[in-house]
Parts: sequence; structure tokens; C-alpha cells
Amino acid sequence: MKVVLSKRLKAIASLVDGESIADIGCDHGKLGAYLYANNRIKKVINMDISASSLEKADELMKSYKGCETICRVSDGCDELDSEEVSCVCLAGLGGTEIAKILERAFGEGKKYDKFVLSPNRHQEKVRKILADNGYGIVDDIWIKEGHHFYTAFSAKNGAKIPSDNEIYYGINYRVDPIFKILCEERIAHLNELLLNNKDAKGVKEELKRLLMKVKEESEK
Repeated sequence: MKVVLSKRLKAIASLVDGESIADIGCDHGKLGAYLYANNRIKKVINMDISASSLEKADELMKSYKGCETICRVSDGCDELDSEEVSCVCLAGLGGTEIAKILERAFGEGKKYDKFVLSPNRHQEKVRKILADNGYGIVDDIWIKEGHHFYTAFSAKNGAKIPSDNEIYYGINYRVDPIFKILCEERIAHLNELLLNNKDAKGVKEELKRLLMKVKEESEK
């Protein structure tokens, strides 16, 4: 069975390396199936708090002979030991929830070599909890799918810790063309709000300053 990924999931898949992944909150297991079908991994641990989702993921992986597949009912990383896989993937949840999952795992003394993460919102909370526990961001992508903007980023233990701006906007915000589009669209929206809401002025000025930084960096 051929797996077709959304633009966002393809971006997430592009950040994965190593021979094995744990897909936390795997839903129907499309990420692991796609990576195996494209000779990217040999082993996948599909994990989800929903047993019915795991059944669908398991059924999908039966179409891919030769992949070592494990399914576990788990709340976040609770059922995943340190160094059990090359890469831990977490996507499709809010940043507050992902940060809590990571904080709980780190509090239990768990350490994983690499994360690939794509929060729906509040990505800065995820980058911050990573930085606080010694994980730096090694790649960072802004994605526009339909009318929505998302980030996908990878983090490694011992990599360079991002600055405050990079925690909030991503390590490539100075040169990422999608991030520039996000700023421009948000400024246009805020201009409309300003007609009736003067409180939006501070956010508008912040985004203008950020766009200026992006322009300055791109011209160096």
C-alpha cells in the first residue's frame, strides 16, 4: 500500500535520520510506513495513547514486509526507554502538551539522541524545554499548508543551544522564505485589526522589527 503524506509530514520525514524511530502519537502510522518504504529506516515503534489508532498503524505496517514493527499503548514517552531508537518523533500536538511530555521524560532521567518535532502551536515552549535540558536545534523548517503555518525541527543532545529569538522563531528565521511570508501575512492582518483595536500596535511593531532583521541578514 502506497502511503501519501501531507506537505507537513513530508517535511517532518525529511528531518529523520538513523535506522529506527519511535513515532509518539503515531495515529495511523503513516510516517513510519513512508520512511520504511523509502529505505530510510529498518525499525519503527509506533506509540499512541489510543489502542484503536495502534491497531490501524499495525494493519498498515503489515503491507511492508521486513520492517521491524512494535506497537505500544503509551502516554507520551512513558513506555520508551533511553537509546531504544535513533530518533524520537512527536508531531500533531500543541507545544504545551509536547513540552509536558518532554519534561516528564527528562524528569525520569530519560535521554534520547535525537528528536524530530512539529507542534501545532507554541513551538517556543518545545524549543525552550529542549534547550533547558541540553538539546540544541540542528535544523528548522517553516511550512505553509493551505492557510496554516507550521514548524518542524530536529534537536540533538549536545548541539548548539539557540538564542532567545531562535527559540521563539526558529534557528533559520533570518533566511527562511516561509517565515517571511508568515510575518507579512500577520502584519497585513494586524493592519486590519488596528482600525478598531489599538492594542495590536505593539505586536505589529515587533513583527516589523523582525522583518527588518530578516532583510538585513539576507543582504549580508
